Amino acid sequence: EHEHSLYFCKITSGEVGTGIGPEFQGGGYYEGEHTPEWLSKEEFSKKDIKPDGTKERILSLFEKV
Repeated sequence: EHEHSLYFCKITSGEVGTGIGPEFQGGGYYEGEHTPEWLSKEEFSKKDIKPDGTKERILSLFEKV
């Protein structure tokens, strides 16, 4: 079983992956790789997002921005 998280974000500054959060520390709770992936609306709309309805809900947020 895998857990995936989706976030609707706006990039304001900085460099991805330079933080000091627990996902960047060794020997902790997190296993494997945790790599954020920035997607445009067009790229996101082509992904297979589960559960059903999630992709449509997130795409509707673009209409409100």
